[in-house]
Amino acid sequence: SLLRIGKNVPGWPELASDYLDLVLFTARSGRAVIQTTCIHSISLVVSLASPHMVATMQEPLARATQWLAHLKGDQLGEEGGNALMLMAMLQQEYNKLVVQEQFTEKTTISFKTPTNASADIK
Repeated sequence: SLLRIGKNVPGWPELASDYLDLVLFTARSGRAVIQTTCIHSISLVVSLASPHMVATMQEPLARATQWLAHLKGDQLGEEGGNALMLMAMLQQEYNKLVVQEQFTEKTTISFKTPTNASADIK
């Protein structure tokens, strides 16, 4: 809930990263019910994150990806696979952003102003 409300607040990627760390710590319990909730929480963060936020959140997202990839069981595996798909789409959008920035020319616009405009007007 706090993540949804604060999405447009500066520092949201750091808050989401801390939340992911907490979720992954909780997921270590090994209980299927808790792990299902953790998968949902990871999916929520990934769906709220914008591609430009990935650079800030890269480490927790990588740890979440590793955890999701190692899930076993029918329900956990399927839900984990769906979360991994969301993460892959977010990563693709981030990669697209990076490539666009690399190939976009940086243009500098400068304006020249007359140094003595009052002298020209008589």
